[in-house]
Amino acid sequence: MSKYTIFYLEVLFFFVIPVSLLTVSSNLLAARHVLMGVGGLYCAWRLIKSSATLADLGFHATGFWQSLKNIVIPSALIILATYLVFLLTPHNFLKFLVGYDSLPTVDFAKRILAYVILSAPVQELIFRGYMIWRIKEIYKNPKEIEFISIALFTLAHLPFHSPLILVITFFMGLVYVKNYEKYQNIYTVTISHAVVGAALIIIRNAWFPF
Repeated sequence: MSKYTIFYLEVLFFFVIPVSLLTVSSNLLAARHVLMGVGGLYCAWRLIKSSATLADLGFHATGFWQSLKNIVIPSALIILATYLVFLLTPHNFLKFLVGYDSLPTVDFAKRILAYVILSAPVQELIFRGYMIWRIKEIYKNPKEIEFISIALFTLAHLPFHSPLILVITFFMGLVYVKNYEKYQNIYTVTISHAVVGAALIIIRNAWFPF
């Protein structure tokens, strides 16, 4: 079996099928951490088999400040652009763009805290740390690596039924993959992801309280 076939099967069974199921079932979406854990066991096996190091996943201090400086302005622009969309879009159309929140209702502060300390770091470990490392095992062209990484990151947000989230995650994916490819530092993209995500939750809650 070729390396391409194995990769496509991985994408099918550990991405396409789970995302499809999460999109049609809010109960499964609530249990997404369990599904991610199962996929995580396979990822861990793949990393151990390939003798990957933490540095291969972006866990190192090299280039931290340069990477952080590079990502600050794009992150701020994403937050500003989102705020302007909420501010300038008619309420009914904005409601369509935002979609509906299929996650269980939780305390607003707990939602932000969970996003910052759990969701953002896990997403970056998966989509920048592991996925880019895995894609590079198969593809060498930087444009192909960027395209696949951005596509997977964007489509992973389909379960939230929000056109606006898909647009935002597309641009976040573009910013993060370029920054990560240049500096190979997972800490900075995680910090940005946590800050941007928390800001977007706050903005959304101002118009459509959780």
